[in-house]
Amino acid sequence: MANVCLEPGINHLHGALSKKESTIVFARRNDTGTQYTRIRPGKRVVTDPVQLAYQAIFTQAAAQARAAMGDPTQLIGLQEEWANQKKYKTLYGYVFNLKFQEAKTQAKQDGRL
Repeated sequence: MANVCLEPGINHLHGALSKKESTIVFARRNDTGTQYTRIRPGKRVVTDPVQLAYQAIFTQAAAQARAAMGDPTQLIGLQEEWANQKKYKTLYGYVFNLKFQEAKTQAKQDGRL
């Protein structure tokens, strides 16, 4: 086996190249100084249907909250309600919680949760 002198930049290369399904990892052993590459397998987690339902509800609530914050007529009423409460520090947090609770209640009635 031949000894190959690599470029100085490649000698110190380490870490992951991608964070997708499978990742190419450049590694170096400290005891021998050997450099190698390997492919880290991706996650094989099966997503729970309830988790997918909550993700859909969260996405729906975020879209509704952004739409409500952009509508001046709704925004005035929401600002008044937000001013009368003490739990949420931001208006967006308050609006998002309202929309999330509405979407969650609707999903339970529809049988999605």
